[in-house]
Order: sequence, then structure tokens, then C-alpha cells
Amino acid sequence: ELADTPVQVVYVAPRATATAMNPAPVNELNRALGNAMDAPEAVAAQILQAMEKDERRRFLGWPEKLFVVINGILPKLVDKAMLKQLPVIRRFLDSGVVS
Repeated sequence: ELADTPVQVVYVAPRATATAMNPAPVNELNRALGNAMDAPEAVAAQILQAMEKDERRRFLGWPEKLFVVINGILPKLVDKAMLKQLPVIRRFLDSGVVS
């Protein structure tokens, strides 16, 4: 809807980002899931690069980039992979550590 205007939109999909906004339990959950967490400065640098290169979208991190491609082709495969993480997530939810 903005294609014919001077406004430019860049979709950036970062993975987990290590900021002060994340309480300790969220960081613990990310560690338990094996999720990599990027520094805010690294995410900001990627956003600037995407803007400078006039990219419409940018996905950050590996294997997250791969999951985007697989999800576009075989979404059920990604669903199954994510379901494997459910026991860990439930453990954190049930313990009250993460709400």
C-alpha cells in the first residue's frame, strides 16, 4: 500500500535479542531451548545494513534463516520441529518461572 509513496518499509525478523527487557527467566528459557541470543548492537547493525542496501526483508541468525525457507516450502516440518520444544516450554510455564 506504500509502494507508490516515498515511505520505505523493511521487515526485519531478529531472533532472541539479549536486552534488559528480558527478565532472567526468559533468558533461562532461551538457554534451555538452545536459542542463540544476539546483542542489541548486532541486531541494530543488521537493521541499518538492510536499510542501506534497500532490502525489503531480512531474517537474522542461523538456523532461523533456514527455518524461514523450510517454513515456506514445508510448514508442517517446522511445526514438528517446534513441537519438540514444547516439553521444555511447558516445564518453564508449569514451574511459574515464565508467565
